[in-house]
Amino acid sequence: MTTQKRILEILKDKNLRYKNLQGLYSLISKQLDLDKDVVEKSIKRLIQQGEVLLSKNNKVVPIEMLKLKKGEVANKSRDYLFVRVKGVARDFFIPSDKTGGAISGDIVLIKQIGGNNEAEVVKIVEKANRHVVGVVKEDEIGTFVEADRFTKPIYIKKSELNGAEKNDLVVVEITYQPSNRSALQGRVEEILGKADDKAILEQALIKDHNIPTSFSEEAIKQCEEIGESVSEREKQGRLDLTKEIIFTIDGADARDLDDAVSIKKLENGHYELGVHIADVGNYVKMDTPLDSDAFLRGTSVYLPDNVIPMLPKKLSNGICSLSPNVERLAMSVFMEIDKNGRVVRHKITESVIKSVQRFTYDEVFAIMNGNKEMCERYAHLKEHIYLMQELSNIIKKDREKRGSLDFEMAESQFSLNEQGEVVDVFPRVQNEAHNLIERFMVICNETVARHFEEMGVPFIYRVHEKPTKESLQKVLDFIEGLGINKIDIPKKINQEFYKKFLQILKKTAE
Repeated sequence: MTTQKRILEILKDKNLRYKNLQGLYSLISKQLDLDKDVVEKSIKRLIQQGEVLLSKNNKVVPIEMLKLKKGEVANKSRDYLFVRVKGVARDFFIPSDKTGGAISGDIVLIKQIGGNNEAEVVKIVEKANRHVVGVVKEDEIGTFVEADRFTKPIYIKKSELNGAEKNDLVVVEITYQPSNRSALQGRVEEILGKADDKAILEQALIKDHNIPTSFSEEAIKQCEEIGESVSEREKQGRLDLTKEIIFTIDGADARDLDDAVSIKKLENGHYELGVHIADVGNYVKMDTPLDSDAFLRGTSVYLPDNVIPMLPKKLSNGICSLSPNVERLAMSVFMEIDKNGRVVRHKITESVIKSVQRFTYDEVFAIMNGNKEMCERYAHLKEHIYLMQELSNIIKKDREKRGSLDFEMAESQFSLNEQGEVVDVFPRVQNEAHNLIERFMVICNETVARHFEEMGVPFIYRVHEKPTKESLQKVLDFIEGLGINKIDIPKKINQEFYKKFLQILKKTAE
């Protein structure tokens, strides 16, 4: 249990007595054997997070004791709101006169005031991004900005337009949030250009979603101190795999290569599959400027012809990218897989690798299909590809036996001209080379998850919750409305049922 949770449990005690905040800090620090400063910081953080409230007489009260709930405003800002509370299936409805000035994206404390999940906003704990991008327009009332994120107009006083004109695409700061039916008010902070200028639309997207495009000075300085090649010191204690045949398989447009694979056929007839992941953690240590900047981003953002990386390009496209013919640090997982596709032994280790080739999916797929040109070009590696294909098919059969569901969901791919305009939309083709890498990554993730589960070590697992019977019935009712024969829900709902269900749909246009 974390320090904050332990403190929260004490605060929930109805018999807790103290004169003032300093007395509370002392009381809890003795009870939990913690420094008083640690307790004070934790309680202030709980107040900031909206887990507790500070009353007028300096009493710290958990929100549960006040019958309050914390949630996020989940809809575009109309006259009324809906608030989504974690663990509660149904959103809370907030009437227009009970919003407390909250807007979409705010984290709020609410109190139920009636049946049917009606509530009022008591406090805004965390304000959403107040900067939005929209188009300047005019009506009989005045000048306003129409933004995608809000259904309400954001009215701008003439003195706050800062030179913006009708049809300009602008960045607006919301300066007034009414708690009644009146409109939002704002101030133009930046004029991006004309709304029909495609060159500035990408910039508008970045601004509207508040995506950081630069790194802090501290993160840049930390990045500059990282070498462009692996040092001898960094290789110490790692398994040297630089003489092994390891290669990457990615899309032709991939910029950062973060995983590589290797394979061997063992004397006992089993396969040794190696999955090697770039060891970014070696360079991005916890609680460093690079870690903080990456945490704020959470992910790299991919735009039609641009990427806003989670880490500086020196790392993501450089020392942390498993480029061919250069040494790179990796985390390697070796799996001994039998003829039934089951992992019988595994090993997880820090390593140094040197990729011998950067393959594209199309190149590997061509080799799989015996393309003469590709087979001749990669004669020294084609047997490794064939061995991987062999193992991939074995893994596929095992997964099917275990009830694996095959969702064939086509992604859309866009073709742009030099002006950045969409000229064509077509399905992104996923061939057997894509499936091969996907299967290898899944079996690797299963192996790592099982490893930590058997060790009894706390770990982060990505899971998909089972659908409820009610949600399944809604889908079946919808499908029946499309003219597909009625499908009854069996007493035992398992993966086998879903497989049969998907097979029925595959035979239809729907």
